[in-house]
Amino acid sequence: MVIWLGHGGNACPWDDDVGESALFTTGEKDSDDTDAESTLNEPNAEQSTKEAHDLPTGVPFIKNNKAMTTIVNKSGVHTHIIKYCTCPEADAANIQLFNMGLFLASFIEPKTAFTFNVLNDFLLDNLECGTSAMNYYSKLRRITTSVFPDLVPDHYRELMRVARQWRKLKLLKWNGFGHEEKEYHKHLQDRIANSPLLKMHDELEITPGIGLWHVHGHQDSCYIRYASNFIQGAARIDGEIMETLWAPLNIISLAARGMGTPHRKECLDYQMNDCNFMKMIRMSGCLVYCVHESDSRDHTGKSLCRKYKEAMKGVADSNMAFEQLDESTDANKVKDWEAQERLAHEQQHHDPTAMDIYEVQLRKAPTRKQQELRLMAQGQRPGEAHRRGAATWLAEGLAIEEAQVTLQMDVRKLGHWATDTQRLAIGHRRDTLQRDINGWTAARAIILGEELDTEEDMDAELRAFEPEKGVIPLPSNLGLEKCAALGVADIADQELTLRQDQANNALHHIRVHLADKAVIFQKTVRVAKSQALSTRAWAQVHSVDRAVSMNASIYSKCRSQLCRLGSQGQYCRRQSKFKRAEEQCVSLILVFGCQRGLR
Repeated sequence: MVIWLGHGGNACPWDDDVGESALFTTGEKDSDDTDAESTLNEPNAEQSTKEAHDLPTGVPFIKNNKAMTTIVNKSGVHTHIIKYCTCPEADAANIQLFNMGLFLASFIEPKTAFTFNVLNDFLLDNLECGTSAMNYYSKLRRITTSVFPDLVPDHYRELMRVARQWRKLKLLKWNGFGHEEKEYHKHLQDRIANSPLLKMHDELEITPGIGLWHVHGHQDSCYIRYASNFIQGAARIDGEIMETLWAPLNIISLAARGMGTPHRKECLDYQMNDCNFMKMIRMSGCLVYCVHESDSRDHTGKSLCRKYKEAMKGVADSNMAFEQLDESTDANKVKDWEAQERLAHEQQHHDPTAMDIYEVQLRKAPTRKQQELRLMAQGQRPGEAHRRGAATWLAEGLAIEEAQVTLQMDVRKLGHWATDTQRLAIGHRRDTLQRDINGWTAARAIILGEELDTEEDMDAELRAFEPEKGVIPLPSNLGLEKCAALGVADIADQELTLRQDQANNALHHIRVHLADKAVIFQKTVRVAKSQALSTRAWAQVHSVDRAVSMNASIYSKCRSQLCRLGSQGQYCRRQSKFKRAEEQCVSLILVFGCQRGLR
């Protein structure tokens, strides 16, 4: 049988015994074994007919004949003579075979080709049944001849190579890269404009986006600009996780076990793409399930509907929590944020960078350590020698006050029923604190320029060996009038600077611990399924509560000292807001941390 290409099955009018050798030449030597007719017309040429002793009757192929081309189809393995179009404007030989639905096993002097149908059938068998290339080709050999399958030419290796190429081409086509590999959304309108078959309406606006599961693998800026959370009207995505792919991938485990690393990766990627495609097309059945509550075998649809109902139940609680958060925020700031949001969404289609306003804008105040370094640098300038260590002395005093606050909280927590071990630990901490206070107080005469009067400065609490209740001689405790009388008003100003940074640090730690508490509620408390896990989870919550209380006490102490140093207006107002905001933040954590379906 002869297959003519390029003229609808008819012979090429330009054919004058110009065979395949003129079309497939390597440039190194003439190929005299690819011309079917010239080979047949040679005087001593082998006849391309099956002999009785060669192959059984009825076998649809001829072995060891270089004039024949082996074609692998779903119906089996066949051999035919292929005549190419030799017109001056004819396409290349490989393009002619592609137009006939044949994929070449090689592009130089091809003698084996696979039909598109057999390649699609193999990929489908591989997806649904986990069939390996070896088993599939063994099936084709048995389809060709069930009695003598071993006589069928073995093209298993060619099938593996061609199947990988075919899989790659189909993925490129399905994902919009059929012609050239460019970023899809950036060149989509150009492709549609240049296509004779596609058309886009002028009123249609396309907003580029990235799925929530994939966006975290991109640059950090892509989350704000392309995540569906920030696109108005975007649907929520379900099933885009790895766990749902584990069970379907088990079917391919046996075939993938013997593959090389690149081949295995390609096979698994193809399987995952197919799983995602099947999820997408099966979700249409979930709408019927939601409306009619009918039984369905579509587990993806059922899962999506169940999550949808749970999310609808949590909308009211989420709205209430959001309203509470909205009420605790300055109304002018809320109006400003709403205006920025509207402007960003209006410009999102043309300029995705407009969405950067959703990025966290942190302008951190200088920390206490940074301010201490700055004050120390100022103290190195020419001046009075006893002032050069003032910044370090003040920072050590603030650290002693924080240790006093922490120790007082621990003592109150123990109460009257403390064990001997706990009392001993408290005693050791008091010893350490007292030594620090003694060493720090000894340096006061150098910094403040006065002698330490133990009877006047050490109060009754210190003499009763309760150093956590003592008042250390900081400028804020001495008062502005006495500091001015002693000529150390500049040291009081330095303490004011350090106190402001201490307050900022305390507020920052409170925010961090509240965020940790929200995460603990969502990731640990809510998922605890046993008494032991629940106990450990709540122990973490209590630990965070203690840290919040400690930093709140430090902030309160710092605020009172700031008021004594002359910052009454700003920090007195902040104190009242701080108490109300802290209570609302804790209630919001309890609401948001216990709601399902919230990120």
